[in-house]
Amino acid sequence: MRTAMMAGHYHPAVAAQVGDFVARSTFATSLLAEPFERIMDRQICFARNQTLTRITVDLVLTDPYHDHPRNHWADPQLTPIVAALRTSPAVQARIDSLRLRFLCTPQALLHGDLHTGSIMTTGTDTRIIDGEFATYGPIGFDAGLFVGNLILSLFATSDRAGQALHLDMIQTFWTSFKKRFLALWQEREWAEDRSTLYYATTDKSTQNFEKSLFIQNVFQDMAGFCAAEIIRRSIGYAHVADFSVLTDQPTRTTRQKAALLFAKDCLEQKKPLKSLADFLELLYLHMSAL
Repeated sequence: MRTAMMAGHYHPAVAAQVGDFVARSTFATSLLAEPFERIMDRQICFARNQTLTRITVDLVLTDPYHDHPRNHWADPQLTPIVAALRTSPAVQARIDSLRLRFLCTPQALLHGDLHTGSIMTTGTDTRIIDGEFATYGPIGFDAGLFVGNLILSLFATSDRAGQALHLDMIQTFWTSFKKRFLALWQEREWAEDRSTLYYATTDKSTQNFEKSLFIQNVFQDMAGFCAAEIIRRSIGYAHVADFSVLTDQPTRTTRQKAALLFAKDCLEQKKPLKSLADFLELLYLHMSAL
């Protein structure tokens, strides 16, 4: 998928397919779907994946925020933004919170490395590969990684039509995920086994409020992990190839700076990001500066 987008070939339907995948895979492996005994057995199994989980914790949620020999960036114009990220109390606090969420919130089984290079697609047939980082964690982690890589591709795209397609894919992904996840939750409430039912009160207003709050927390995780992914793919150990299509160095630097500043604002949230509309508004703001 990354190679196709770098070449200007977009498959918008993939966003809905990946949203459906994330919803199905996380719901089915969560306490909303199965008794806690089965979930705990699965957690025990995947808790042994400590070596690759350490890589995620270090490369995504630790190294970029302090001096480390694995960090690197080619253009010195990015250095002031890196310094601002490392000296911002709000950024440091949010990253600490996200690191704890990743390690202490085993909501569901994650793919663990869901970026556009882990997705193979013809447009209609889409496969998710490279699941070696799988572990239990917050549902919003996979969503954040996928959206973060879409945003990196967006900032590396100078074509207006391509940018519009990227924005549509971000919205489609979240809408697809949310719709499918809530539908699966509703289907579960019709099952005879009542041991996994949460917020299944007959008071619909209370039920809808609690479910909405659950999804809102997933969204907040998604926004945070999206920002962390953008930052680590820009100044950490493993960069993305998306910006290599920009042969003009000043243009590449300008777009990388904009992506980093968007991620910084996502973490600081001087204006709270309460919805996808708020998230996209912030994204439009940084895109308009290009």
